[in-house]
Amino acid sequence: MNMSQTELAEKADLSLTYVSKIECGHKNISVYTLAKISEALKLSSSEIIADAGKDEIVIIEEAVKKVLSRLSPQKRGDVLQILNILIRIIAH
Repeated sequence: MNMSQTELAEKADLSLTYVSKIECGHKNISVYTLAKISEALKLSSSEIIADAGKDEIVIIEEAVKKVLSRLSPQKRGDVLQILNILIRIIAH
């Protein structure tokens, strides 16, 4: 959501330490805390829960697909070429 832990903590009225522990998976949260976080992020609790079980790669793939679906065929091809180059660079 392009929000720092500090911003989320302030908006959700939670401590920064608590938010950090949640994000790192070191702390479980109550339904009440989930509601506070979802309100701060302007997402439904079900959206947060659905994303919680997804692997980071899957989330990135879905974001890329969403961006690609909005592009013209020419621009889509250009972006896919760039992504393939990046994949080759990372693989080496």
